[in-house]
Amino acid sequence: MKKIFTGSSILVALLVLITACSSTPDFGEPYGELPASCQIEVFISASCQYCHKLQEFLKAKNIPFIKRDVVHDYWARQDYYALKGSGVPLTKIGDKLVKGNRPEEVEAAFREYCGIK
Repeated sequence: MKKIFTGSSILVALLVLITACSSTPDFGEPYGELPASCQIEVFISASCQYCHKLQEFLKAKNIPFIKRDVVHDYWARQDYYALKGSGVPLTKIGDKLVKGNRPEEVEAAFREYCGIK
């Protein structure tokens, strides 16, 4: 029986796959280097389609965010309750809260919070 794959061909295939997967996607308008304080928190539920849409928007705009799953993460849920959250997504940008899937409002608040014109 003839060998189809050799060890080196598998290694080359893995390197090609890793390189393809690790390339930086074009996410649209980049905000460049931002201070760590410019990260925002998005309280979500894994089953929430509006949460997924908001996360896709933030990724497309290169807006750094921390995803906080209020269903599976006890501490995220406690923080969510402390903010008097009622529904997801809930986005916390500094002291400002944006309720619901309002991507333009989230981006405007992010730009203001981080001092971006």
